[in-house]
Amino acid sequence: MDDEIPRHRSKKDKKRWCQGKVGIEHELKCEVHPGVGLDDCRILRCQRCGKHLELYIPMKWSKNPEPPPPWVTF
Repeated sequence: MDDEIPRHRSKKDKKRWCQGKVGIEHELKCEVHPGVGLDDCRILRCQRCGKHLELYIPMKWSKNPEPPPPWVTF
């Protein structure tokens, strides 16, 4: 009798692939965040599956505001 440990099935990588299907990449688009009243807030969303991947909220009141990430378009 073998005392072999059963292999664990790995989780889908939904951050990298659309709906966790390997080889199908997200169709990313920068959009105005619908839930925030500020026009400068942006969200990175997949057009195919609707997953929200990143959020950008500018810190205008900060003394040292950081520049927006490269995916942000105004």
